Amino acid sequence: MEDQWITDFAAQAAKRWVELDPTLNDLRLRTGIRLERIARVHEQMLNDALSPYRPRGIRSIEDFRLLALASRMSPEATSSTEASRLLRISKAATSSRIERFQAAGLVRTAPRQYDKRTLEVTATTSGIELCKACIDAVQAVHARIVEPLDDDALASLDRALGAMASRFL
Repeated sequence: MEDQWITDFAAQAAKRWVELDPTLNDLRLRTGIRLERIARVHEQMLNDALSPYRPRGIRSIEDFRLLALASRMSPEATSSTEASRLLRISKAATSSRIERFQAAGLVRTAPRQYDKRTLEVTATTSGIELCKACIDAVQAVHARIVEPLDDDALASLDRALGAMASRFL
């Protein structure tokens, strides 16, 4: 029985929940549980894959996401406020990361011309190069997650996730 819990925890958990409350939707519950478990595993895999870049300033996937945003915007700047909003992280967490990145030479900052309280953030050449190095590790994790899917299933999943994301992001 334990092996069954490990191999398909979501199905077993959803089944037990429906036994406790028959008004629950087994399919939605099972899908939600799977999505949540995959998200947690995915996040951990990304953090593990980026561990070789810790000495260079990327401590986590959240660090990578911020530096990647600045790198993709380059040579334009993004504001720290906009980065917080887009990445859904607190302004304090964004500011802390930006300070670390600036000290490591990964970004440049300047007060916004019309609002001195807001920082404009621009990736440096070093920051962009570090992002390029990290993206291979990130891509390898993504490939591993979707490996069991053929191109049609992957395209269907992409459409489904796009529809879901459009409601919440």
